[in-house]
Amino acid sequence: MLPRLRIVSGSAFQNAGNRRVSVIELKVGEDALQDLPRLATPLALVVGMMRSHEPQEVLRSLLPLAERVVASSPPVPGAWTAEEIASVARGLGARAETEPDVNAAVRKAAEFVGPGGAVCVTGSFYLVGALRPGPAARD
Repeated sequence: MLPRLRIVSGSAFQNAGNRRVSVIELKVGEDALQDLPRLATPLALVVGMMRSHEPQEVLRSLLPLAERVVASSPPVPGAWTAEEIASVARGLGARAETEPDVNAAVRKAAEFVGPGGAVCVTGSFYLVGALRPGPAARD
């Protein structure tokens, strides 16, 4: 069974095979960051963003809270590639891998964190908007 998560700010859901996964969309801000460590551990980030945002700034705030980054890319023009996001994360000392498809990225992150962990999808509403709808599993 994959993790059940509380929603920090907004939500989207997808089906990971025959298991349910709750996905958190978090707008980066000091007030929102305070809630992440209380969710569950380990925490994996699925990160993708538009070029109008600076990946180092976003990742510098989130990486101290996460054990793994799965870099993805919003499926719209003007987005950073998954490889570019992962490169920035690695440059900041994170364990990062790439998965351009956000749905596959969430499955990969959920497998990493296991039953007691949390997955945070962040960086762009376009990224969250690309998630396939599925069953909602809430605490």
